[in-house]
Amino acid sequence: MSTSNNENSDYVNDESRGEKGEKGKSFRGGRKKQRDKWYGYDNKDFQRWWHREGKEQFEGRDIDNAQQAQEVYEYWESIGKPTVK
Repeated sequence: MSTSNNENSDYVNDESRGEKGEKGKSFRGGRKKQRDKWYGYDNKDFQRWWHREGKEQFEGRDIDNAQQAQEVYEYWESIGKPTVK
């Protein structure tokens, strides 16, 4: 009985076509530091808070644009710039 090497030929994922997944919804490759855009808000405490607590408070999505980055940063400042481990 012979089997074809293309048994799963109907399955083609985005990465095999060289396309990136949608930001915040699928893995896009590279290191987190390379993928994340901080739009000038490079405070490490802010970034750590965002990944560990803040992102959950903002519907679990990545920061999509500079305006949203500013809103999230201002929110972080308004709650006292909490630091997380």
